[in-house]
Amino acid sequence: MEVQILIPFFIYLLLLLVFSYYTSRNKPQGMEGFFLGGRKMSPFIISVSSVVASRGSWLLLGFTTQAYIMGMAAVWMAAGFVVSEFLVFIFLGPAICKYSSNYNCLSLTDLIVSRFKDENHSLRIVISLALLFFLISFITSQLASGSRALYALLGLSATNGIIITGVIVFLFVFFGGFKTLSYSDVLHAFIILVVLIGLPIIMLIRKDGFEEIHTDILSALPEFFNLKLLSFGALLGFFTIGLGSPGNAQVLVKFMSVSNPASFPRMTLVNTVTNILMASGALCIGLFARVYFPAADSIPGADAQNVYIGLAGEILPPLLLGVVLVSIFAALLSVAGSQVLVATSTVINDLYKKTFNPVKDLSDATLLLYSRLSIVVLIYSAILAGTIIETDLSKFMLFGWAGLGASIGPAIISVFVWKDTTRGGIKAGVITGAFTVIVWKYLPVLSDLMYELIPAFVLASLAVWVGSKVDKKHMLRKFNRKARYEDIKTDTFLG
Repeated sequence: MEVQILIPFFIYLLLLLVFSYYTSRNKPQGMEGFFLGGRKMSPFIISVSSVVASRGSWLLLGFTTQAYIMGMAAVWMAAGFVVSEFLVFIFLGPAICKYSSNYNCLSLTDLIVSRFKDENHSLRIVISLALLFFLISFITSQLASGSRALYALLGLSATNGIIITGVIVFLFVFFGGFKTLSYSDVLHAFIILVVLIGLPIIMLIRKDGFEEIHTDILSALPEFFNLKLLSFGALLGFFTIGLGSPGNAQVLVKFMSVSNPASFPRMTLVNTVTNILMASGALCIGLFARVYFPAADSIPGADAQNVYIGLAGEILPPLLLGVVLVSIFAALLSVAGSQVLVATSTVINDLYKKTFNPVKDLSDATLLLYSRLSIVVLIYSAILAGTIIETDLSKFMLFGWAGLGASIGPAIISVFVWKDTTRGGIKAGVITGAFTVIVWKYLPVLSDLMYELIPAFVLASLAVWVGSKVDKKHMLRKFNRKARYEDIKTDTFLG
Protein backbone atom coordinates (compact mmCIF):
# COMPACT_ATOMS: atom_id res chain seq x y z
CA MET A 1 0.00 0.00 0.00
CA GLU A 2 2.80 2.47 0.95
CA VAL A 3 4.47 1.90 -2.43
CA GLN A 4 1.28 2.80 -4.28
CA ILE A 5 0.88 5.96 -2.19
CA LEU A 6 4.47 6.97 -2.92
CA ILE A 7 4.15 6.56 -6.72
CA PRO A 8 2.12 9.79 -7.25
CA PHE A 9 4.33 11.55 -4.68
CA PHE A 10 7.56 10.75 -6.52
CA ILE A 11 5.95 11.60 -9.86
CA TYR A 12 4.96 14.96 -8.38
CA LEU A 13 8.50 15.65 -7.11
CA LEU A 14 9.91 14.78 -10.54
CA LEU A 15 7.30 16.97 -12.26
CA LEU A 16 8.12 19.80 -9.87
CA LEU A 17 11.81 19.46 -10.66
CA VAL A 18 11.15 19.66 -14.41
CA PHE A 19 8.67 22.50 -13.93
CA SER A 20 11.15 24.43 -11.77
CA TYR A 21 13.95 23.96 -14.30
CA TYR A 22 11.74 25.12 -17.16
CA THR A 23 10.46 28.23 -15.38
CA SER A 24 13.91 29.16 -14.06
CA ARG A 25 15.35 29.52 -17.56
CA ASN A 26 15.93 33.15 -18.53
CA LYS A 27 14.77 34.25 -15.10
CA PRO A 28 15.54 37.85 -14.06
CA GLN A 29 18.94 38.24 -12.45
CA GLY A 30 20.03 39.99 -9.28
CA MET A 31 18.24 40.62 -5.99
CA GLU A 32 15.17 42.08 -7.70
CA GLY A 33 14.97 39.01 -9.91
CA PHE A 34 15.38 36.55 -7.03
CA PHE A 35 12.91 38.22 -4.67
CA LEU A 36 10.40 39.87 -7.05
CA GLY A 37 10.76 38.17 -10.44
CA GLY A 38 12.14 41.39 -11.93
CA ARG A 39 8.72 43.08 -11.36
CA LYS A 40 7.54 41.55 -14.63
CA MET A 41 5.29 38.77 -13.35
CA SER A 42 2.08 37.77 -15.13
CA PRO A 43 -1.01 39.19 -13.36
CA PHE A 44 -2.81 35.84 -13.79
CA ILE A 45 0.09 33.91 -12.23
CA ILE A 46 0.18 36.25 -9.24
CA SER A 47 -3.62 36.10 -8.80
CA VAL A 48 -3.63 32.30 -8.55
CA SER A 49 -0.34 32.13 -6.66
CA SER A 50 -1.71 34.47 -3.98
CA VAL A 51 -4.54 32.08 -3.14
CA VAL A 52 -2.38 29.02 -2.47
CA ALA A 53 0.28 31.15 -0.77
CA SER A 54 -2.41 32.54 1.58
CA ARG A 55 -4.29 29.40 2.55
CA GLY A 56 -1.73 26.61 2.19
CA SER A 57 -2.10 23.40 4.15
CA TRP A 58 -4.36 25.16 6.67
CA LEU A 59 -7.16 25.04 4.10
CA LEU A 60 -6.75 21.27 3.70
CA LEU A 61 -6.03 20.28 7.29
CA GLY A 62 -7.27 23.22 9.37
CA PHE A 63 -10.38 24.53 7.65
CA THR A 64 -11.72 21.04 6.86
CA THR A 65 -11.36 20.29 10.58
CA GLN A 66 -13.32 23.43 11.49
CA ALA A 67 -16.06 22.49 9.02
CA TYR A 68 -16.20 18.97 10.48
CA ILE A 69 -16.51 20.33 14.03
CA MET A 70 -18.74 23.36 13.45
CA GLY A 71 -20.83 22.27 10.52
CA MET A 72 -22.27 24.78 8.07
CA ALA A 73 -21.45 27.64 10.45
CA ALA A 74 -17.83 27.35 9.24
CA VAL A 75 -18.97 29.20 6.12
CA TRP A 76 -18.52 32.42 8.12
CA MET A 77 -14.82 31.68 8.45
CA ALA A 78 -14.56 31.18 4.68
CA ALA A 79 -16.51 34.38 4.07
CA GLY A 80 -14.09 36.23 6.35
CA PHE A 81 -10.94 35.37 4.45
CA VAL A 82 -12.50 35.55 0.96
CA VAL A 83 -14.00 39.01 1.51
CA SER A 84 -10.92 40.40 3.26
CA GLU A 85 -8.59 39.18 0.52
CA PHE A 86 -10.90 40.71 -2.08
CA LEU A 87 -10.64 44.08 -0.30
CA VAL A 88 -6.86 43.83 0.06
CA PHE A 89 -6.48 43.03 -3.65
CA ILE A 90 -8.78 45.76 -4.94
CA PHE A 91 -7.68 48.58 -2.60
CA LEU A 92 -4.15 47.89 -1.34
CA GLY A 93 -2.87 45.97 -4.37
CA PRO A 94 -2.60 48.85 -6.89
CA ALA A 95 -1.14 51.23 -4.28
CA ILE A 96 1.55 48.75 -3.17
CA CYS A 97 2.39 47.91 -6.79
CA LYS A 98 2.80 51.56 -7.81
CA TYR A 99 4.57 52.76 -4.66
CA SER A 100 7.06 49.88 -4.50
CA SER A 101 8.06 50.47 -8.12
CA ASN A 102 8.43 54.24 -7.73
CA TYR A 103 10.60 53.93 -4.62
CA ASN A 104 12.42 50.73 -5.65
CA CYS A 105 11.23 48.76 -2.62
CA LEU A 106 12.62 45.25 -2.52
CA SER A 107 10.87 43.99 0.61
CA LEU A 108 7.80 44.56 2.73
CA THR A 109 9.90 46.40 5.31
CA ASP A 110 11.23 48.67 2.55
CA LEU A 111 7.64 49.43 1.60
CA ILE A 112 6.82 50.76 5.07
CA VAL A 113 10.14 52.35 6.05
CA SER A 114 10.59 54.27 2.76
CA ARG A 115 7.67 56.47 3.81
CA PHE A 116 9.64 57.88 6.78
CA LYS A 117 13.07 59.08 7.84
CA ASP A 118 14.65 56.22 9.75
CA GLU A 119 18.26 57.29 10.30
CA ASN A 120 18.89 54.99 13.28
CA HIS A 121 17.10 52.05 11.55
CA SER A 122 14.97 51.41 14.65
CA LEU A 123 11.74 51.13 12.65
CA ARG A 124 13.35 48.76 10.13
CA ILE A 125 14.64 46.55 12.97
CA VAL A 126 11.27 46.42 14.75
CA ILE A 127 9.36 45.48 11.59
CA SER A 128 11.99 42.95 10.52
CA LEU A 129 12.04 41.17 13.89
CA ALA A 130 8.24 40.97 14.02
CA LEU A 131 8.16 39.55 10.49
CA LEU A 132 10.85 36.96 11.20
CA PHE A 133 9.28 35.75 14.45
CA PHE A 134 5.83 35.13 13.02
CA LEU A 135 7.08 33.91 9.63
CA ILE A 136 9.20 31.23 11.29
CA SER A 137 6.16 30.24 13.35
CA PHE A 138 4.12 29.94 10.16
CA ILE A 139 6.85 28.02 8.30
CA THR A 140 7.10 25.62 11.24
CA SER A 141 3.37 24.95 11.05
CA GLN A 142 3.71 24.07 7.38
CA LEU A 143 6.48 21.59 8.14
CA ALA A 144 4.29 20.12 10.88
CA SER A 145 1.42 19.65 8.40
CA GLY A 146 3.73 17.73 6.08
CA SER A 147 4.86 15.63 9.01
CA ARG A 148 1.25 14.89 9.96
CA ALA A 149 0.48 13.73 6.42
CA LEU A 150 3.57 11.50 6.28
CA TYR A 151 2.65 9.99 9.65
CA ALA A 152 -1.00 9.38 8.75
CA LEU A 153 -0.29 7.86 5.33
CA LEU A 154 3.15 6.27 5.73
CA GLY A 155 3.60 5.87 9.47
CA LEU A 156 6.73 8.08 9.71
CA SER A 157 7.55 9.58 13.10
CA ALA A 158 6.85 13.28 13.71
CA THR A 159 10.55 14.15 13.84
CA ASN A 160 11.42 12.30 10.64
CA GLY A 161 8.37 13.78 8.91
CA ILE A 162 9.37 17.35 9.80
CA ILE A 163 12.96 16.78 8.67
CA ILE A 164 11.88 15.27 5.32
CA THR A 165 9.37 18.08 4.75
CA GLY A 166 11.99 20.69 5.64
CA VAL A 167 14.51 19.22 3.20
CA ILE A 168 11.94 19.27 0.38
CA VAL A 169 11.06 22.91 1.13
CA PHE A 170 14.77 23.78 1.26
CA LEU A 171 15.52 22.26 -2.14
CA PHE A 172 12.43 23.91 -3.61
CA VAL A 173 13.41 27.42 -2.47
CA PHE A 174 17.22 27.21 -2.56
CA PHE A 175 17.48 26.51 -6.29
CA GLY A 176 14.50 28.58 -7.33
CA GLY A 177 13.42 32.13 -6.72
CA PHE A 178 10.30 34.24 -6.86
CA LYS A 179 9.48 33.44 -10.47
CA THR A 180 9.92 29.69 -10.06
CA LEU A 181 7.84 29.63 -6.87
CA SER A 182 5.02 31.68 -8.40
CA TYR A 183 4.78 29.54 -11.54
CA SER A 184 4.89 26.39 -9.41
CA ASP A 185 1.96 27.79 -7.41
CA VAL A 186 -0.23 27.53 -10.50
CA LEU A 187 0.61 23.83 -10.76
CA HIS A 188 -0.11 23.49 -7.04
CA ALA A 189 -3.42 25.33 -7.36
CA PHE A 190 -4.50 22.91 -10.09
CA ILE A 191 -3.61 19.87 -7.96
CA ILE A 192 -5.37 21.26 -4.89
CA LEU A 193 -8.51 22.18 -6.84
CA VAL A 194 -8.70 18.71 -8.40
CA VAL A 195 -8.61 17.07 -4.97
CA LEU A 196 -10.85 19.58 -3.15
CA ILE A 197 -13.54 19.36 -5.82
CA GLY A 198 -12.96 15.71 -6.68
CA LEU A 199 -13.44 14.27 -3.17
CA PRO A 200 -16.94 15.79 -2.62
CA ILE A 201 -18.01 14.73 -6.14
CA ILE A 202 -16.90 11.13 -5.46
CA MET A 203 -18.88 11.17 -2.21
CA LEU A 204 -21.96 12.56 -3.92
CA ILE A 205 -21.78 9.79 -6.51
CA ARG A 206 -21.28 7.07 -3.89
CA LYS A 207 -24.13 8.36 -1.72
CA ASP A 208 -26.63 9.05 -4.54
CA GLY A 209 -26.52 12.81 -4.22
CA PHE A 210 -26.55 15.49 -1.53
CA GLU A 211 -29.99 14.56 -0.21
CA GLU A 212 -28.82 11.25 1.23
CA ILE A 213 -25.73 12.84 2.79
CA HIS A 214 -27.87 15.63 4.24
CA THR A 215 -30.35 13.16 5.72
CA ASP A 216 -27.67 10.88 7.20
CA ILE A 217 -25.94 13.76 8.96
CA LEU A 218 -29.13 15.43 10.23
CA SER A 219 -30.30 12.20 11.80
CA ALA A 220 -27.29 12.32 14.13
CA LEU A 221 -26.66 16.09 14.29
CA PRO A 222 -29.90 18.11 13.79
CA GLU A 223 -28.14 21.52 14.01
CA PHE A 224 -25.20 20.65 11.75
CA PHE A 225 -26.42 22.71 8.76
CA ASN A 226 -27.68 25.64 10.84
CA LEU A 227 -25.87 28.86 9.86
CA LYS A 228 -27.13 30.56 13.04
CA LEU A 229 -25.64 27.96 15.36
CA LEU A 230 -22.79 30.24 16.47
CA SER A 231 -23.07 32.78 19.24
CA PHE A 232 -22.38 36.40 18.31
CA GLY A 233 -18.90 36.22 19.86
CA ALA A 234 -17.98 33.07 17.94
CA LEU A 235 -19.43 34.48 14.73
CA LEU A 236 -17.41 37.66 15.17
CA GLY A 237 -14.29 35.61 15.86
CA PHE A 238 -14.58 33.43 12.79
CA PHE A 239 -15.59 36.20 10.41
CA THR A 240 -12.82 38.51 11.59
CA ILE A 241 -10.16 35.91 10.81
CA GLY A 242 -9.95 37.95 7.61
CA LEU A 243 -8.24 40.73 9.60
CA GLY A 244 -5.05 38.79 8.98
CA SER A 245 -5.13 39.46 5.23
CA PRO A 246 -3.69 43.02 5.34
CA GLY A 247 -0.62 41.60 7.10
CA ASN A 248 -0.26 38.52 4.93
CA ALA A 249 3.37 39.22 4.05
CA GLN A 250 3.86 36.61 1.32
CA VAL A 251 0.88 37.97 -0.63
CA LEU A 252 1.65 41.67 -0.16
CA VAL A 253 5.12 41.07 -1.58
CA LYS A 254 3.54 39.47 -4.67
CA PHE A 255 1.78 42.77 -5.39
CA MET A 256 5.24 44.33 -5.76
CA SER A 257 6.11 41.93 -8.58
CA VAL A 258 3.44 43.16 -11.03
CA SER A 259 4.40 45.98 -13.38
CA ASN A 260 0.98 47.52 -14.07
CA PRO A 261 -1.37 48.64 -11.24
CA ALA A 262 -4.25 48.71 -13.75
CA SER A 263 -4.19 44.89 -13.80
CA PHE A 264 -5.61 44.56 -10.30
CA PRO A 265 -9.36 44.60 -11.07
CA ARG A 266 -8.93 41.50 -13.29
CA MET A 267 -6.50 39.99 -10.81
CA THR A 268 -9.05 40.46 -8.03
CA LEU A 269 -11.68 38.57 -10.04
CA VAL A 270 -9.37 35.62 -10.72
CA ASN A 271 -8.19 35.54 -7.10
CA THR A 272 -11.71 35.68 -5.66
CA VAL A 273 -13.10 32.95 -7.93
CA THR A 274 -10.17 30.65 -7.12
CA ASN A 275 -10.56 31.41 -3.42
CA ILE A 276 -14.28 30.58 -3.46
CA LEU A 277 -13.75 27.31 -5.35
CA MET A 278 -11.07 26.11 -2.93
CA ALA A 279 -12.99 27.20 0.16
CA SER A 280 -16.19 25.53 -1.09
CA GLY A 281 -14.40 22.25 -1.75
CA ALA A 282 -12.74 22.24 1.69
CA LEU A 283 -16.05 23.12 3.36
CA CYS A 284 -17.85 20.22 1.63
CA ILE A 285 -15.10 17.77 2.63
CA GLY A 286 -15.42 18.77 6.28
CA LEU A 287 -19.23 18.57 6.18
CA PHE A 288 -19.49 15.30 4.23
CA ALA A 289 -16.91 13.61 6.45
CA ARG A 290 -19.58 13.33 9.16
CA VAL A 291 -21.18 10.54 7.12
CA TYR A 292 -18.10 8.36 7.61
CA PHE A 293 -16.99 9.74 10.98
CA PRO A 294 -20.06 10.55 13.12
CA ALA A 295 -17.77 11.29 16.08
CA ALA A 296 -14.19 12.54 16.24
CA ASP A 297 -12.96 9.39 18.00
CA SER A 298 -13.84 7.39 14.87
CA ILE A 299 -11.32 9.38 12.79
CA PRO A 300 -7.89 7.74 12.37
CA GLY A 301 -5.83 8.66 15.41
CA ALA A 302 -9.05 9.87 17.11
CA ASP A 303 -8.03 13.37 16.01
CA ALA A 304 -10.32 15.73 14.08
CA GLN A 305 -7.26 17.26 12.39
CA ASN A 306 -6.94 14.02 10.42
CA VAL A 307 -10.39 14.36 8.86
CA TYR A 308 -9.09 15.32 5.40
CA ILE A 309 -6.63 12.43 5.24
CA GLY A 310 -9.05 10.06 6.99
CA LEU A 311 -11.89 10.74 4.56
CA ALA A 312 -9.58 10.24 1.58
CA GLY A 313 -8.49 6.91 3.06
CA GLU A 314 -12.12 5.80 3.32
CA ILE A 315 -13.16 6.49 -0.27
CA LEU A 316 -9.98 6.35 -2.38
CA PRO A 317 -7.70 3.50 -3.47
CA PRO A 318 -4.02 3.74 -2.37
CA LEU A 319 -2.84 5.15 -5.69
CA LEU A 320 -5.26 8.09 -5.51
CA LEU A 321 -4.49 8.46 -1.82
CA GLY A 322 -1.01 9.39 -2.99
CA VAL A 323 -2.56 12.30 -4.89
CA VAL A 324 -4.03 13.53 -1.57
CA LEU A 325 -0.53 13.43 -0.07
CA VAL A 326 0.67 15.42 -3.10
CA SER A 327 -2.07 18.03 -2.54
CA ILE A 328 -0.90 18.59 1.05
CA PHE A 329 2.70 19.05 -0.05
CA ALA A 330 1.62 21.29 -2.92
CA ALA A 331 -0.19 23.53 -0.42
CA LEU A 332 2.56 23.66 2.16
CA LEU A 333 5.31 24.24 -0.43
CA SER A 334 3.42 27.23 -1.81
CA VAL A 335 3.12 28.85 1.61
CA ALA A 336 6.44 27.81 3.12
CA GLY A 337 8.34 28.64 -0.08
CA SER A 338 6.89 32.15 -0.28
CA GLN A 339 7.40 32.77 3.43
CA VAL A 340 11.00 31.57 3.38
CA LEU A 341 11.65 33.98 0.51
CA VAL A 342 10.07 36.88 2.43
CA ALA A 343 12.03 35.99 5.57
CA THR A 344 15.25 35.76 3.54
CA SER A 345 14.75 39.21 2.02
CA THR A 346 14.13 40.52 5.54
CA VAL A 347 17.38 39.03 6.83
CA ILE A 348 19.62 39.98 3.91
CA ASN A 349 18.07 43.15 2.47
CA ASP A 350 16.62 44.76 5.58
CA LEU A 351 18.90 43.68 8.41
CA TYR A 352 22.24 42.81 6.82
CA LYS A 353 22.47 45.21 3.88
CA LYS A 354 20.44 48.25 4.98
CA THR A 355 20.84 48.14 8.75
CA PHE A 356 24.25 46.73 9.62
CA ASN A 357 26.14 47.40 6.38
CA PRO A 358 24.43 50.43 4.82
CA VAL A 359 27.64 51.94 3.44
CA LYS A 360 29.25 48.74 2.23
CA ASP A 361 28.84 48.19 -1.50
CA LEU A 362 28.01 44.52 -2.02
CA SER A 363 27.50 42.88 -5.39
CA ASP A 364 24.27 41.10 -6.25
CA ALA A 365 26.21 37.84 -6.54
CA THR A 366 27.44 38.19 -2.95
CA LEU A 367 23.99 39.12 -1.64
CA LEU A 368 22.41 36.17 -3.45
CA LEU A 369 25.00 33.85 -1.91
CA TYR A 370 24.19 35.22 1.54
CA SER A 371 20.48 34.87 0.75
CA ARG A 372 20.86 31.18 0.00
CA LEU A 373 22.87 30.68 3.17
CA SER A 374 20.14 32.39 5.18
CA ILE A 375 17.60 29.99 3.63
CA VAL A 376 19.56 27.14 5.20
CA VAL A 377 19.49 28.82 8.61
CA LEU A 378 15.79 29.74 8.43
CA ILE A 379 14.62 26.26 7.46
CA TYR A 380 16.90 24.66 10.05
CA SER A 381 15.35 26.97 12.68
CA ALA A 382 11.84 25.95 11.58
CA ILE A 383 12.76 22.24 11.70
CA LEU A 384 14.26 22.68 15.17
CA ALA A 385 11.18 24.56 16.42
CA GLY A 386 8.88 21.89 14.95
CA THR A 387 10.71 19.07 16.72
CA ILE A 388 10.78 20.88 20.08
CA ILE A 389 7.37 22.57 20.25
CA GLU A 390 4.36 20.31 20.48
CA THR A 391 1.08 22.11 19.83
CA ASP A 392 -2.17 21.87 17.95
CA LEU A 393 -1.38 22.27 14.22
CA SER A 394 -4.34 24.54 13.48
CA LYS A 395 -3.57 26.76 16.49
CA PHE A 396 0.06 27.04 15.41
CA MET A 397 -1.00 28.29 11.97
CA LEU A 398 -3.58 30.68 13.40
CA PHE A 399 -0.97 32.11 15.80
CA GLY A 400 1.34 32.97 12.89
CA TRP A 401 -1.60 34.38 10.93
CA ALA A 402 -2.66 36.55 13.89
CA GLY A 403 0.89 37.76 14.50
CA LEU A 404 1.43 38.91 10.93
CA GLY A 405 -2.07 40.35 10.69
CA ALA A 406 -1.87 42.39 13.91
CA SER A 407 1.74 43.58 13.71
CA ILE A 408 1.97 44.33 9.97
CA GLY A 409 -1.67 44.81 8.89
CA PRO A 410 -2.45 48.12 10.68
CA ALA A 411 0.96 49.48 9.64
CA ILE A 412 0.38 48.73 5.95
CA ILE A 413 -3.15 50.12 6.00
CA SER A 414 -2.06 53.30 7.81
CA VAL A 415 0.83 53.94 5.43
CA PHE A 416 -1.48 53.96 2.41
CA VAL A 417 -4.66 55.36 3.95
CA TRP A 418 -3.71 57.95 6.57
CA LYS A 419 -1.34 60.72 5.48
CA ASP A 420 -0.63 61.77 9.09
CA THR A 421 0.94 58.43 10.01
CA THR A 422 4.39 58.87 11.56
CA ARG A 423 7.40 56.65 12.15
CA GLY A 424 6.70 56.56 15.89
CA GLY A 425 3.10 55.58 15.27
CA ILE A 426 4.06 52.67 13.01
CA LYS A 427 6.66 51.47 15.52
CA ALA A 428 4.12 51.60 18.35
CA GLY A 429 1.57 49.70 16.24
CA VAL A 430 3.97 46.91 15.25
CA ILE A 431 5.21 46.40 18.83
CA THR A 432 1.69 46.55 20.30
CA GLY A 433 0.27 44.10 17.75
CA ALA A 434 3.06 41.55 18.21
CA PHE A 435 3.10 41.83 22.01
CA THR A 436 -0.69 41.52 22.30
CA VAL A 437 -0.82 38.40 20.12
CA ILE A 438 1.86 36.66 22.19
CA VAL A 439 0.41 37.60 25.60
CA TRP A 440 -3.20 36.93 24.58
CA LYS A 441 -2.28 33.55 23.09
CA TYR A 442 -0.46 32.25 26.15
CA LEU A 443 -2.81 33.51 28.87
CA PRO A 444 -5.68 30.96 29.01
CA VAL A 445 -8.08 33.45 30.59
CA LEU A 446 -7.69 35.66 27.48
CA SER A 447 -7.25 33.03 24.74
CA ASP A 448 -10.46 31.30 25.84
CA LEU A 449 -12.30 34.60 25.50
CA MET A 450 -11.63 35.20 21.78
CA TYR A 451 -9.10 34.71 18.97
CA GLU A 452 -6.01 36.83 19.65
CA LEU A 453 -6.08 38.50 16.22
CA ILE A 454 -9.14 40.60 17.09
CA PRO A 455 -7.89 42.45 20.20
CA ALA A 456 -4.35 42.64 18.83
CA PHE A 457 -5.46 44.22 15.54
CA VAL A 458 -7.68 46.74 17.35
CA LEU A 459 -5.00 47.69 19.89
CA ALA A 460 -2.30 47.92 17.18
CA SER A 461 -4.50 50.23 15.09
CA LEU A 462 -5.15 52.36 18.16
CA ALA A 463 -1.41 52.43 18.91
CA VAL A 464 -0.65 53.66 15.37
CA TRP A 465 -3.17 56.47 15.78
CA VAL A 466 -2.12 57.53 19.29
CA GLY A 467 1.57 57.08 18.53
CA SER A 468 1.31 59.21 15.40
CA LYS A 469 -0.52 61.98 17.27
CA VAL A 470 2.07 62.01 20.07
CA ASP A 471 4.94 61.78 17.60
CA LYS A 472 3.58 64.67 15.57
CA LYS A 473 3.27 66.88 18.65
CA HIS A 474 6.81 65.99 19.65
CA MET A 475 8.13 66.86 16.18
CA LEU A 476 6.21 70.15 16.23
CA ARG A 477 7.66 71.11 19.61
CA LYS A 478 11.13 70.17 18.38
CA PHE A 479 10.63 72.28 15.25
CA ASN A 480 9.42 75.26 17.32
CA ARG A 481 12.41 74.99 19.68
CA LYS A 482 14.75 74.92 16.70
CA ALA A 483 12.99 77.91 15.14
CA ARG A 484 13.27 79.90 18.39
CA TYR A 485 16.95 78.96 18.65
CA GLU A 486 17.55 80.20 15.10
CA ASP A 487 15.74 83.45 15.95
CA ILE A 488 17.92 83.93 19.05
CA LYS A 489 21.09 83.31 17.04
CA THR A 490 19.96 85.79 14.38
CA ASP A 491 19.06 88.47 16.94
CA THR A 492 22.39 88.04 18.72
CA PHE A 493 24.32 88.24 15.47
CA LEU A 494 22.48 91.35 14.33
CA GLY A 495 22.81 92.98 17.70
